[in-house]
Amino acid sequence: MNKKVLIIDDEADIRFLLERGLTSNNYQVKVAENLVQGIDKFNHTSPDIIVLDVNLPDGNGSHETHSFRKNTFKTSIILISADSDHLIDNYKLLGADAFIKKPFSVNQLIAVINTLQ
Repeated sequence: MNKKVLIIDDEADIRFLLERGLTSNNYQVKVAENLVQGIDKFNHTSPDIIVLDVNLPDGNGSHETHSFRKNTFKTSIILISADSDHLIDNYKLLGADAFIKKPFSVNQLIAVINTLQ
C-alpha cells in the first residue's frame, strides 16, 4: 500500500516539486497552500505523513501540529522551514516527528520519511 502524504506549503514551486518527486516514488500525494486547506484535506484523506511548512499566510504551521496530533497518533508530522533554526531542537516539543530546513531535496525528504515509518 502506498503511503499518503499531505503537503501544506504556500510556495507553489515547492508543492509542485515535492508532489512530483513523491508521486514518482509511489506516494499518494495531496497538496494544500494554506492551513485552512490543509486541515480540510487532513480531515478528508487521513494521510500517513504531513509535510507542514512553519510560515504560512494564515498561521504558523508549528502551532497546528498539536491539533493534527489530537486527531491521530498514526500520522507522522514533518515540519519544514527556511528561517526557523530554533525549531531544529524543539520540533518534538511542538508535536512534530521531524524537522527539515529549507532548501532540501525530495531525496532528503524521502530519507526522513523512511526513518519515521
